[in-house]
Amino acid sequence: MATSMKKLTENQLLLILQIFFILGLSFFYVSRNIFPSLEMLIALSIAVMIWRAKQRSLLIDLLPLFIMLLTFQSLRSFVDDLTPARIHILDLITYEKFLFKGIIPAAFFQVAFSNQPYTHVLTEILNLFYMSHFLVPVITAIVLWYQKKEHYWYFIIGLIALTYAGFITYIIYPAAPPWWATKYGYLTDQPVFLTNFFKYPTLVEFAGPNQVAAMPSLHMAYPCFICMYLFSIWGKKVLWMILLPIGVAISTLYLGHHYVVDLIAGYLYASIIFLVTIYIKQKRDTKPEPVPIN
Repeated sequence: MATSMKKLTENQLLLILQIFFILGLSFFYVSRNIFPSLEMLIALSIAVMIWRAKQRSLLIDLLPLFIMLLTFQSLRSFVDDLTPARIHILDLITYEKFLFKGIIPAAFFQVAFSNQPYTHVLTEILNLFYMSHFLVPVITAIVLWYQKKEHYWYFIIGLIALTYAGFITYIIYPAAPPWWATKYGYLTDQPVFLTNFFKYPTLVEFAGPNQVAAMPSLHMAYPCFICMYLFSIWGKKVLWMILLPIGVAISTLYLGHHYVVDLIAGYLYASIIFLVTIYIKQKRDTKPEPVPIN
């Protein structure tokens, strides 16, 4: 043991200490029902993958995804400061009630799933689905990098395009989620609350991402895009992945973050970006090789 420790450089020892520190801090957060921050997860990924040449190569290829996630998270926090458009509230409520004959599904789920023998377990599971938002794309990218490298960059480009398409929409069409409409008195007949969001729902109100960037739901768009992309590669072998968007859809409603119309918009955005991405890949794959000049 002592001999192996001597072989470790000072940099490696520092990395080990930092990895254990981040893991310990993450467990501390999770024990208090707080999901570790995106910055912490990325720092852990970097510390873990910097050891060997192949993992360092993967880390370099993941940098565009990491940069996109960090910059989007930052931009999204003040998107309402960038737009002169009014916040859409009542029109979303109207669309939702029109689609579901006067019912707000988010309110319906909260009432139906409350005070049941399974409520606590269900709440924990749905919180995990919701908080997997940034984790699943990174895991998917790593799987593609190792197993289907020819698809990797198209997936990354599609995901980045999907993200910034959503951001542009937030500027053009700032939209309030159901919990926000309830908080400010716009949704009183079927109120929707954040109380099921772990044990710290007020963090979403005061320290979370932007509160009026709900349309489209990128929580729905990401898993839909991921499922479509993986299904285009592996077909029925990954049919089980459909559980991801279903679980995320239910979680966003039950936790009070989205209307169904937000989810539909997220699905449509994901479908369009997926089709464009696949079209570009097919065009590039069928492009004839240039004839060498002798």
